Amino acid sequence: MRNPYAPPRGRSLLSSFALGAVVLLVGAAATLGGLYAAGVELPFLKKAGPDYTGMVEIPLSGSAIPAYTKITRDHLFDAKKGDFATMYRKPDQIPKGAILDPGQIAGRVLNHDKPVGYLFTEKDFFPKGTPAGVTAGVPAGKRSFVFAADKVLGITSLRQGDHFDILAAVDLEVKRAGGPGAVGGSANLPTPTKRAGVAPVVRNGVIVVAAATQQVPVVGAPLPPTGKLKTKTAHEVTVAVDPDEVGPLAEALAVHATLTCVARSGHASDQPEKEVTGKMPEETVTTIEMIVDGKRQVVHFAGGRPVPPTPLPDAAPAPRPVVATGN
Repeated sequence: MRNPYAPPRGRSLLSSFALGAVVLLVGAAATLGGLYAAGVELPFLKKAGPDYTGMVEIPLSGSAIPAYTKITRDHLFDAKKGDFATMYRKPDQIPKGAILDPGQIAGRVLNHDKPVGYLFTEKDFFPKGTPAGVTAGVPAGKRSFVFAADKVLGITSLRQGDHFDILAAVDLEVKRAGGPGAVGGSANLPTPTKRAGVAPVVRNGVIVVAAATQQVPVVGAPLPPTGKLKTKTAHEVTVAVDPDEVGPLAEALAVHATLTCVARSGHASDQPEKEVTGKMPEETVTTIEMIVDGKRQVVHFAGGRPVPPTPLPDAAPAPRPVVATGN
């Protein structure tokens, strides 16, 4: 008869050892997990990487940041890396002027576009307290002006911060004496010729926002059922001009004058003594005698525009004889 208290067949010393090893590993893993959660540094768990001992951490731009943007800590975060964008340098290798404290970067307004992965210096920012937005790029005493970039020849090649002048040219029709004319078919009347008046309408303007394609609302368009404003594509440029130049520039654009942008030198040492100048041609007056209805008249052409004729007095009549009468 089989003994009921005999150990089951098949269990060996090896299986008992394996079970004990599993229990031991589980316990060790639980212990290490508790130590790691408690903040205890475990050297054998650290990933191999560069040694930054004795080096200084420098904050970088984590993404491309447009000009006139107020910096936040999100702009210093690299989404691809999943951490703040930084670089390390030895104390004697830190670039001059580099800002090391992220707190001195947050809240400042950029004065130019900042690419991803670049450090910050004080030269990157407007003075403290400058509000964010396009108005930050308008120099004190000037006014912002937006217009279609294709209205001014040469302005699309300029970048933010460039200085320029704008010249306006207007076609004029000037009449000269001699040759066949249009009035009365007389060979002595003026012949129309072409001239242009050129004058500066902007001096030392500044590019605030370089020419760029953007979506702008359509003025007067009805609101669709979706509630979304209708937009159109526009190629616009934003400039800063003197207050007394706003009117002349708007007028020149309204009359479709030929506007040309003249870029100024970007060298700090170049301080031109003379401004860009120009003037409308002086009006020349041409005087022509005409016979109208048997009477002589003089027609003046001032700048190509006829002045109302001035009748000339006829020849003085002969004096009437005085006849003496007697009583």
